[in-house]
Amino acid sequence: MQERPVDQYTVREMFTEAERLARELSDHLEKGFVPKVGALARIVRPPKAGEESPLIEDGVVRTHSAQVLESDQFTEKLYDRLHSFCEAVEKNMDRIISGG
Repeated sequence: MQERPVDQYTVREMFTEAERLARELSDHLEKGFVPKVGALARIVRPPKAGEESPLIEDGVVRTHSAQVLESDQFTEKLYDRLHSFCEAVEKNMDRIISGG
């Protein structure tokens, strides 16, 4: 589905969409991105002194890394969209307050 340009939203819709995007970003970070980064960190973490190093296949590291990168790209997309709505709200509020 094609997203509408930010300037085609009413100010009320901008607030609503910014709030929705903020919740979606928070949810994604909490339930998607951070767990994937944690899983990758556990896989590549060097063993503690005296522990035997588990054998981790290169493909496993590549797969987890690719998942983190894909999740990061989604995070960036959400953040950029949220940022554009926040800037549009600020611009419209400045215009409304200044009487223009």
